Amino acid sequence: MIIDQLTFHNFGVYKSRQTVILTPPDQDKPLILFGGLNGAGKTTLLDALQLVLYGKQANCSKRGKQSYDKFLLNSISHNCSSEEGATLELIFRQHSEGVETKYKIIRSWTPTPKGIRKSLIVIRNDKKDLLLTENWQEMVETIIPSQIANLFFFDGEKIAEIADLENSSRFLTTGINSLLGLNVIERLKTDLSVLEHRKSTEIKNEVDQKQIRDAEEKLKSLKKEQEKLIQRRNALLLEFEKTNRAIKRLIKKYKKAGGEHFDNRNELEQQKQLLREEVKHFENKLREKAAGALPLSLVSHLLQDILSQAEKEEEARKSQILVDTLSYRDNKLLKIMNKSKADTSIIKTVTKYLETDRNKQEKQAASTPLYLNMNKAGTDQVKTLLETTLPTEKAETQKLLVLLETAKENLDKTEQLIHAIPDPANIKEISEERRNLLVSQEQISLKIEAVDNERDEKRNRLKTQEQQVIRIIESAADEELEYENARRMIIHIRQIQQVCETFQKRILERNLEHLEQLILESFQTLLRKDSFLDGLKINPVDFSLTLYGNKNDIIPPDYLSAGERQLLAVSMLWGLARASGRPLPAIIDTPLGRLDSTHRHNLVEHYFPNASHQVILLSTDEEINTGHLDKLKSSIGHTYRLDYNDNTKSTIIKQGYFWENM
Repeated sequence: MIIDQLTFHNFGVYKSRQTVILTPPDQDKPLILFGGLNGAGKTTLLDALQLVLYGKQANCSKRGKQSYDKFLLNSISHNCSSEEGATLELIFRQHSEGVETKYKIIRSWTPTPKGIRKSLIVIRNDKKDLLLTENWQEMVETIIPSQIANLFFFDGEKIAEIADLENSSRFLTTGINSLLGLNVIERLKTDLSVLEHRKSTEIKNEVDQKQIRDAEEKLKSLKKEQEKLIQRRNALLLEFEKTNRAIKRLIKKYKKAGGEHFDNRNELEQQKQLLREEVKHFENKLREKAAGALPLSLVSHLLQDILSQAEKEEEARKSQILVDTLSYRDNKLLKIMNKSKADTSIIKTVTKYLETDRNKQEKQAASTPLYLNMNKAGTDQVKTLLETTLPTEKAETQKLLVLLETAKENLDKTEQLIHAIPDPANIKEISEERRNLLVSQEQISLKIEAVDNERDEKRNRLKTQEQQVIRIIESAADEELEYENARRMIIHIRQIQQVCETFQKRILERNLEHLEQLILESFQTLLRKDSFLDGLKINPVDFSLTLYGNKNDIIPPDYLSAGERQLLAVSMLWGLARASGRPLPAIIDTPLGRLDSTHRHNLVEHYFPNASHQVILLSTDEEINTGHLDKLKSSIGHTYRLDYNDNTKSTIIKQGYFWENM
């Protein structure tokens, strides 16, 4: 459904004829924003939409307890000609089975000496439809049933009413029953009860009235006892929740006083002992390192010098051996030359060359002083020490130092925690109070269990008594053949009532979980606290709401702030609207009045652009302010301003919001 156009003529503060276009320009701009100060006609606009659609059945906020005719008369703009009266016109489109139908609804009324003259005209696809006009009340219920209209047309007062969690179950009862069509079943059950009573009275006129009266009195008494047990159980549940909150407060107080440290004192002492042993172990390991080769790392440069000197001395010894070898060779060569009577000049030349070469080798051998005189095994040991042993020892020592430092830090932290352990006398009172509350809570749980057992027993007795009443009535009816029809009807009524009960139960079982999920998703989307709420349950009997945290613990209603309760109310409306499966516009009047800035931001950013394919939003300048307007701008299709004139006591609809024309 798309609302295209709304026209006022002398309705409330809207004097003369004014028309406003409400068609979103495209699917990305579903918002139609109206701005108006208090008294400028925002609520009147919402009333107009409902009035033109539903007429006498409209749920108009300004009607109160007035009769329909009185309300219409009071809705005509003041100081207008009585002959003109007032008129509302609405144009909208509805898709059904792939076919689009255009409707124009014209509802007008004028005062007469005898009262008021009302008129309704329905135009379908630009043609006046007399049959549709006569049956419009039935037709509009197929388009947007009045029972679920409050899920799509609502104001800040509605949100505030639902935010009072005592009223939320009443709203959920109405909303879910309307959504699932269970209100029809309730009416059927009521009608069946009336019919059963009537038929039972027919029988009682001819049979033993005392026996039936006594059985019904007993049945009535059992029902009262059952109601008292339910009230007692609810009182115990409240007491249980109150005790649970007190326990949570004491747990916080206990923690603040150091109770957790006190509870863990034995573990902390054991941990302290283990850490001391760990520190001692690492210190012993370091001592072992200090007793080995590790200290030589302090003189590693000297060890490097020793290795270098040892290598030089080895080279010098090799040079000396070479000199001795050359000397032996040279003497032998000269002897051979002399013996062979070589030329004297050649012998002199060779002798000189050999002496020069030997002298050179002797100088090289003598250039390195020999004072270490280390053998090769000693040199290899120094080399292994420098290249392998000392680097390994240093790495292992560094690792031990890190482990020792970590153990000491953990020991210090543990000792600090031990020092923080409070004196037992300081937390004794809190501990005893908590223990007493836990005992009290356990006793309440036992009482609740006892009440549940008693309620089950009473329920069985109640069922038995109901069957007894039926048997008495059946027996009485059997005595008189002329009342056979009444007896049979009573039996069938009972069977139908049972079928209705079963049907209601099955419908709720099939749909409640889906509704719960939609409301939960809506609340999480609006609140944006992922860890705050993890579950939500609707009681299928009384439709009360229970919230669960991320540890599956129950969140009492008074734990929610006023703003969070209002967001929860919006989530109920949004979730139920989504569950309806009907593509209907959302019309929202002044929804932000009681919210703080954070929760206003959540509604503006996450709800308004997504509430429906068409959202008509009525706001004051303090609700949708300049900051909110900037965030909504990409989703806004049209903006209008309701300008109220104190002199004429009327409102003119102008394009553009408070601060700019768009």
